[in-house]
Amino acid sequence: FNYIAKKYYDINFVENLMYSTSIQINLLNGGIPLSLKSLHPHTDPSILAFTLYLNKDEDCNGGTAFYKHVKSNIDYDVYMFDEDFKKTEKSILIQKTKEKYNKPNSVSILDSRLIDDEWEKTFMIKMKYNRIVFHPGYMFHGAYIHKEWFQDKKRVSLAGFLK
Repeated sequence: FNYIAKKYYDINFVENLMYSTSIQINLLNGGIPLSLKSLHPHTDPSILAFTLYLNKDEDCNGGTAFYKHVKSNIDYDVYMFDEDFKKTEKSILIQKTKEKYNKPNSVSILDSRLIDDEWEKTFMIKMKYNRIVFHPGYMFHGAYIHKEWFQDKKRVSLAGFLK
């Protein structure tokens, strides 16, 4: 992660001790009820993020999808990093959309085809064993999954964040 951050994003961990990293394992089963927050496009509170797919190729489906927020016509949210952006009309539209998915006890079946029309999928990077996907954490994205997939085996990925 550090090597990629330095080589392609010009982020030097040694010189900039203000950066920190965190890593998490994500395990998903298709068709199970989850909070709406888990299903819908989201951003990560990080400058740079990655997903490393760990399923063998024969167990891979979908991938990581990236989205545009339709009403604001943008594909990112720098709300956590930029005080001026928080005050813009586009940011306010995005935050109102996000509030719908952060309600307690809001549940949906894990299926990316159920994402509402407030989001437009712009592209997807296909899941492939040992493929790593780097992207700015503030881009709208999410695991792309259908409820029929990953019934017997979980979708396994490692996610990392540069904060």
